[in-house]
Amino acid sequence: MAIQFNHTILSARDSKASADFLAEMLGLPAPRRWGPFYMVTTENEANLDYMEIQGELARQHYAFLVGDAEFDAIFDRIRKRKLTYWADPARRKPSEINDHDGGRGLYFAERASARNHHAPIRQWRLESLGHNAGGGTQRVTARCHNYGTGS
Repeated sequence: MAIQFNHTILSARDSKASADFLAEMLGLPAPRRWGPFYMVTTENEANLDYMEIQGELARQHYAFLVGDAEFDAIFDRIRKRKLTYWADPARRKPSEINDHDGGRGLYFAERASARNHHAPIRQWRLESLGHNAGGGTQRVTARCHNYGTGS
């Protein structure tokens, strides 16, 4: 059997809310509960398992492959939710996307709806690394920076 990636654990203050957010933003099926986890499953059956913790949240980095239509749909959901997004990690270019490596990229922040809905609790980066000749799959990276007071 070939080696395949199966799952990773993401720390969260509210595992259900964070899993729901990711599934909705990426257009994936609703998370399912398994033991202490809320699991978001990608189309290649890899799981992102959210688990609640009380300690400090570490920085995390995740990459996803999506097609042009999926990338556009994710960006539409960011705009419909009125999430702040920017073209650069330093957040100096708000409401812009970048075109690095011939693709498209942006950063956006997850908000804490139950507490202060304006306070960012997780910052994500979506970055395509270009289009292939057939207009097919793009590499999209979601980089997550956790803030110590959120999920």
